[in-house]
Amino acid sequence: MQVGIIEDQQLFREMLCDLVAKHFRWQVAFEVADGLAGLKECRAKPVDILLLDIMIPQIDGLSLATTLIKETPQIRILALSAQCDDYTLHRVVEIGFLGFVDKNRDKSAVLKEAILRVAEGHTYFAEVVRRVQNRLISDPKSFTKILTDREQELLIFLGAGLSNEEISPRVNLKPSAIQSHRRNILKKLDLHSTPELMRYSLSKGFIRSPTTQPGD
Repeated sequence: MQVGIIEDQQLFREMLCDLVAKHFRWQVAFEVADGLAGLKECRAKPVDILLLDIMIPQIDGLSLATTLIKETPQIRILALSAQCDDYTLHRVVEIGFLGFVDKNRDKSAVLKEAILRVAEGHTYFAEVVRRVQNRLISDPKSFTKILTDREQELLIFLGAGLSNEEISPRVNLKPSAIQSHRRNILKKLDLHSTPELMRYSLSKGFIRSPTTQPGD
């Protein structure tokens, strides 16, 4: 079994390497600290399982997984993260991760079971994922029900306080089109100003707190 590890916290990365090599007796194909290096390694050394942190430098885990699953649909990816906000966990399931482990709350026994389940081609999601999914399903005003995928993508930039002109080249839309989306998003969410939109985006995980550091 070939395993790739992408994790920017060195101590945690070393622990994962130890776990894979000594507990499971599998091969660590590579272990790197950022998404760009991880993408290069995955393309050069295809793996059976990828242990992937979400908050990593260069290319974040969600974007990296999206690319890898498109290129190699058979890859089995287990997310390891302390990011348990609504948007992150919604995207983890939507993108096609086979599992999620909460780095802050789950114990080592959970991590071992999750790795084994994913290696067997099954899914293993921490309890927090199920709670968030149930909440999003039961809430008639959840962003998953009232915002389109494009609007959710734009909310990442709108919630960060970027202007229409700043967002335009990032999403290949004219500023006027972004302004139209901005109005529609505010209306759908029953918000009335950019500061309210920013607070909403922060609370749901579309943007990160300024105090949140990579690897958290």
